[in-house]
Amino acid sequence: DEAFGRLGHHAQAAREEWEPRLRHAARAYANHCARSRDQYHHHQAELEGRISFPIDESAPPFALALATSADLVEWRFDDKQQLEALRITEFKTGRSSIASPKDIKETRAVQLILMALIAREGGLSGLPAFSAPVMAYWPFVGRAGSRSARDQIEDRSQAVLDDFDFHVDKIRARIKAHALEGQPMRIIPNLEAAPRFNDYAHLERLDPISQ
Repeated sequence: DEAFGRLGHHAQAAREEWEPRLRHAARAYANHCARSRDQYHHHQAELEGRISFPIDESAPPFALALATSADLVEWRFDDKQQLEALRITEFKTGRSSIASPKDIKETRAVQLILMALIAREGGLSGLPAFSAPVMAYWPFVGRAGSRSARDQIEDRSQAVLDDFDFHVDKIRARIKAHALEGQPMRIIPNLEAAPRFNDYAHLERLDPISQ
């Protein structure tokens, strides 16, 4: 009520549009946690993580801080209190925001790769390093209550973890080229793979146009 109340005269329209979706998401989340209770004993939303990511081999090395706030992290310890299962899930509100396995394998979509790196390095808050986390998307697609509404988790672990070191080295080389070698930073590194009409590409033209 407080959140919708801030919208003034738009409050009623916003409530009619979004409240069913929010309730649907809440029910889906509660049902998911109940279903996965045997597989993952613990879960936390918005779990933060952070590591130092060295870019070169200088002394001291040039490094970036990689940080995340994972939408949903689930884990299980064994009888010896060793971490034996870990799943990191990112929520998405539409199909267009979900990276395909091909995009991940070609290192065009790096979100899950970097989050897996943080987990593998022991950077997730309160959790030890884990070499093979399950990496997934959870798309909320379609209108709540409609036949097209979906809330099924889509596993991307194979795309993320296959050739994982290759992905990390490629990301490191890309950052090094921009940060240390003076190459121009592009929001979309490979413009040939970008849409023909792309706002980011147009924004990159502002600097030469203004000179």
